[in-house]
Amino acid sequence: MAITAENYAGEVSLTAHLCPSVTAATDIEQVVTDSGALLMRVSGKEIGIATISEVQSSTRVLPRHETGPDSREERWSWKTTLGETIRFDRIFTVFTSRDVANPARAARDHLASIGAHGFRTAAVSHIDAWRRRWEEAEIRIVGDDAAQRALRFATYHLIAAANSADEHVSVGARGLTGEAYRGHVFWDTEIYMLPFYVLTDPPAARALLMYRYHTLGAARRKAKEQGYEGALYAWESADTGDEATPRRVVMPDGRVITILTGDREHHISADIAYAVWQYWRTSGDDAFMLEAGARILVETARFWASRMQLEQDGHAHIRQVIGPDEYHETVDDNAFTNAMAIFNLEKAADTIEILQREQFADWERLRIDLHLVGTEPATWRTSLVPGMAAR
Repeated sequence: MAITAENYAGEVSLTAHLCPSVTAATDIEQVVTDSGALLMRVSGKEIGIATISEVQSSTRVLPRHETGPDSREERWSWKTTLGETIRFDRIFTVFTSRDVANPARAARDHLASIGAHGFRTAAVSHIDAWRRRWEEAEIRIVGDDAAQRALRFATYHLIAAANSADEHVSVGARGLTGEAYRGHVFWDTEIYMLPFYVLTDPPAARALLMYRYHTLGAARRKAKEQGYEGALYAWESADTGDEATPRRVVMPDGRVITILTGDREHHISADIAYAVWQYWRTSGDDAFMLEAGARILVETARFWASRMQLEQDGHAHIRQVIGPDEYHETVDDNAFTNAMAIFNLEKAADTIEILQREQFADWERLRIDLHLVGTEPATWRTSLVPGMAAR
């Protein structure tokens, strides 16, 4: 941040805070300092933050003359001259207890290693990393500057939101732009966002799908709780993958509204299966499929096989669901849900056939782990497909 005294000469003070000042801070259980780093405990996890700051002009570096309570804020004051520009440089390091045993110490140590090289070195590295991502992702529109800006705006947020180095997180519905939806992950990630990553940043796409693999246990629990087999993913998912959709909300006029999406918007499982298939066929990442993708496809197919009802008309039906149009909450044979369920069943069967035919070394272990019997994939293609007569 640069501050230029365009029409003022005199005293200036600057205070920089370390503790978050957002409404989500109400969820912070405890904030303590640990030898120069800040340690926060949030939802049973620890977050360590360390920072180094410098205020300087072209001719002088200003001393930090005071720190606030528990070193949670830094303060500078100086006399500026007319036209003088003062620059505020700050570096943060952040680690969590998912990364290391002692996140505060790790943040402090990493800060020391990069701080020794100075802010400019870190900034140059940052700029270079963004340059490489823009080269991989940018689409240029000739003759329409407004469309170009809009596209770059969306691309910027997509690049910033995904972390290819962390397969235990995903992209929330608001990305990094705000606290609405509490950071929960919806179907938007797999259907709308993932294609961008598949084509421009495959490691990020893989990490996002691995998040779904790591929450497969929660999806199995949800299916079982609703009386089904396989895996039914949470409509709103967080760190564990358990259903995080609120049961009801209070409207501005005081009315209490029941939220049914967490119970009935089941197309989420097929959406994730669709994303798994698209990533595999585009990237050729067989290791991912053997480690995670096939398990997701099989378990979601099992869910649909148990979710459908074979009725007297000779057809399988999927009743009482919410489709993408959430204004209709109790729908039989929703077109999108049925089509995606058919896709899920067919591609799960295709995957098993491909893995068997290619004779991957890990195939037999995978088959045993999934308790796959020879006839199960065949049933996904025939009698249990919605809208098709039983054969």
